[in-house]
Amino acid sequence: METMQTDETRNAGSNKPHPCGLSNLGNTCYINAALQSLGSVVPLMDYLAKDGLGDRGEMVKELHVMVQHMRTKSELFSPCKIKDQIAESNTRFGQTSQEDSQEFLQALIEKLHQCLRISVKSDAPTLNVEQDSTELEASEAAWHRYLNQHGESIVRDQFEGQLQSSMTCRECKKVTWKFDPLMFLPVPIPSAEHSEEHPCLLQDCLKGAFELQYFGGKEWYCSKCDRQANMERKPSISKLPNILMVYLKRFQTNYQSGERSKVNTNVTFPLRDFELSDVMSESAKSVQFKYTLIAVINHIGNITGGHYTAYGKHNNEWFCFDDSEVKCISEDRISSRYAYVLFYQKNTAGDHQQTMPKCNDTKKQAISQQHPHKEVQKCTAENYEEDEREKSFFSCLLCLCCCRTRRRNAKMD
Repeated sequence: METMQTDETRNAGSNKPHPCGLSNLGNTCYINAALQSLGSVVPLMDYLAKDGLGDRGEMVKELHVMVQHMRTKSELFSPCKIKDQIAESNTRFGQTSQEDSQEFLQALIEKLHQCLRISVKSDAPTLNVEQDSTELEASEAAWHRYLNQHGESIVRDQFEGQLQSSMTCRECKKVTWKFDPLMFLPVPIPSAEHSEEHPCLLQDCLKGAFELQYFGGKEWYCSKCDRQANMERKPSISKLPNILMVYLKRFQTNYQSGERSKVNTNVTFPLRDFELSDVMSESAKSVQFKYTLIAVINHIGNITGGHYTAYGKHNNEWFCFDDSEVKCISEDRISSRYAYVLFYQKNTAGDHQQTMPKCNDTKKQAISQQHPHKEVQKCTAENYEEDEREKSFFSCLLCLCCCRTRRRNAKMD
């Protein structure tokens, strides 16, 4: 059921317009949930709202049209052209079956970066990770090389950080580092002693994602020992993004039986003052940030059928986006067992990038610095009950929406 909006009622008592709904094109609730969540990322929306982006490709043009519509109009917006643009490089998103919202979001963000990327080239020498004397220098050198190779954009500035793996030879104790970009932080959900009725904390999930791992001699080569050796691997975060996207690994595959299932454990997560000091690398612990939740993608249902909705924060109010329907909801409804992807924004005002500590003077010249650059229904905890969420799920099944949720990223590397 669509919620009717008018310009008069929508702006009554306020000069700040409420967000509008998105049309379901047939099995596209996963697209709508992703787009509405991005609508709460103000730095990105401000950028896309600017004029003069027409030379950046059709994808950017259509997102610009969507943002302008969301900010100025009350009518439903159809994401048809955005869907078509993503389908040009990811054909499965052009089909009629429902796909995974997190995977669509990743494809959208990656394509947007390709449209907006700026080449970052420098003649300054980079450090060899094997020869770096400190963890910090290795991290900055790896980030410099990554920017040189992939370029920079508003997407990179806002959404990307850096993961670090510290590998220690258990025989000679030599430590080496491996660095990877961090855009989505996948965290496992512990199943033991937890259930829908007995929730676990997001911090418990983080511990599972960053626990110490051990590998036998056949799996790793030590350059100092010059042979295969036993190794321990400790993952951590060496650079935090401005927008941290955490996705809960609810869709799992049993690799022995091949069976797939959904974990419905209720994960309790903070709405503000979320910090990750326990999973930061040693060199990054001196620079700490706290995060505030700004959006959530929800999945209601099971592995064979379900429905996506989104929660988004606009002008300090929370809204539930269910395709064409938009409801204002109370804050205590945000954390639920349906939560799938969490969007956190760094609290630091006026600073959308983490500032790393400076390296020692003997290595400064070898490391390049990072490139600068409807009316809406009021819904409270009392009247927004569980059956409304379930009703949304069953109505979606009746219109053949949301069948075949697929997970391809069942485990973090």
